[in-house]
Amino acid sequence: MGLGFLMANNYKNLYRVIFSGEVHPIYAQTLRQNHEAISRIYHSKRAAFVPDEVEPVDLRNNLAYESIENCANKKGGVQIIIGGPPCQGFSSSNRNSGDESNPHNRLVEVFMDYVERIRPPVALMENVQGIVWAKNYDSTHESLLDYFTYRMKKAGYLVFKRLLDAAWYGVPQFRYRFFAVLIHQDLGYREEDFDPEWGAFPFPTHGGQGEKYVTVEQAISDLPPIGNGWNQHSMSYGNFNSIEQTYTIIHFCNLMRQSADPGIITDHNHLSPC
Repeated sequence: MGLGFLMANNYKNLYRVIFSGEVHPIYAQTLRQNHEAISRIYHSKRAAFVPDEVEPVDLRNNLAYESIENCANKKGGVQIIIGGPPCQGFSSSNRNSGDESNPHNRLVEVFMDYVERIRPPVALMENVQGIVWAKNYDSTHESLLDYFTYRMKKAGYLVFKRLLDAAWYGVPQFRYRFFAVLIHQDLGYREEDFDPEWGAFPFPTHGGQGEKYVTVEQAISDLPPIGNGWNQHSMSYGNFNSIEQTYTIIHFCNLMRQSADPGIITDHNHLSPC
């Protein structure tokens, strides 16, 4: 999610990530590589946009709270907290989904702890759609989202919740995800300042009254054909498969190539199942 903010609006918004938290060393390494890539794209020092270092951290630990608070204070405060608490507990493929005994379900509460403690003007949380049906930890509220809404409103935030489909915004895949946008009342906004249906969320750009959905053809027409068992890390792009390519195909493919090494595609493999 941090990478998405850094790349938003063709890198013109100039968000700065002051802290990224991952508990597993492998995922912390992914963050480091993403930050290095962003630094190359911006042709600038890392510190201008991303943390100098990313070390594995357990965000449930009180020392982590103190460390992040100190980091935020040194940087002059935080404008937005973004987070995607691990979704294993809410996934439909998890037999323990929604059960209070699943420790992953408690991590939404950790997200709320940070919002209450740091009090950013805006916060954004993302999760799988199964969170909509998740039970609450106790009997005070019927569902987890009821508890989430109650607690965040009590902390002074307007709360906007919605399931969004990635296909509505130009992604060639139907992919529903839950989002919650929190806007602190100190900013002066009221719920009636927002669209009654969409709230603080952007209107869809594709499907319905917008542009047509992006198709699989648009997404992969520029990939060169490969044979079974092909396992080469990088290769050159081929020509488009058809002589007559529509503007939408070429436009989307060029959009996806932005910031990538010119003319080079990686991970275009065809591995047979065992």
